[in-house]
Amino acid sequence: MTRSPPPSFHRPLPLLAIAALLAVAPGCRPRDGATDPGESELVTEEVAPPPDVLVDPEQDPQERRRRQAFAGVLPEGFPGGLPVYPGATLVDQAAEGPPWVAFLVAEPASQVRERYTRRLRAAGWSPLGPDPADRRWRREAREVRVRVEAEGASTRIRIEY
Repeated sequence: MTRSPPPSFHRPLPLLAIAALLAVAPGCRPRDGATDPGESELVTEEVAPPPDVLVDPEQDPQERRRRQAFAGVLPEGFPGGLPVYPGATLVDQAAEGPPWVAFLVAEPASQVRERYTRRLRAAGWSPLGPDPADRRWRREAREVRVRVEAEGASTRIRIEY
């Protein structure tokens, strides 16, 4: 038994036959001087402005935040005369060994070093070393060590007391 090949549904038409069909088919070609029929059917409609066009954001109640000077609870024994950096957040602390606290500030380290040095001097603390990033400070009989380090976009201030 011989099998006939399966019927082909996609036989290519010769280009000449396609061209002949297009040449004789009525209504397939635009008439001379005719315009696109879709152009004359477009209708312009006026629309009203959106309902929120009259909203004034200045009339909405706005949040008013107070500037925080400090967030967190300082441990007992933290030197009372030692200033805390404005806007600092207490993020870590240890009471064992030499006690210390760590603050995080959302400012660059160079700016924090400069501003905190001024605040410490204004509070009566004297520097005991040349390195502003890791320096011991003294006031009367009390001595502390202040380390200022960049931590990503923020700055960590670690104070051993």
